[in-house]
Amino acid sequence: MENQLIHEYKIICTTLSISGSDKCSVMKDTIDYLIVDEACQCVELSNLIPFALNPQHVILIGDH
Repeated sequence: MENQLIHEYKIICTTLSISGSDKCSVMKDTIDYLIVDEACQCVELSNLIPFALNPQHVILIGDH
């Protein structure tokens, strides 16, 4: 049921760490835009976790 709901939503909010979980892996290759807020506040490697979902576009937002 969770997988079905995930595919129905147009916007999904999650943390960087949770985006690497099995629950989010069902979204692989279906993400048009990945937006990371406060991208400069986290460790660089954490920013790479959601890239495993293969988004088409990535927007990193944050102060330097």
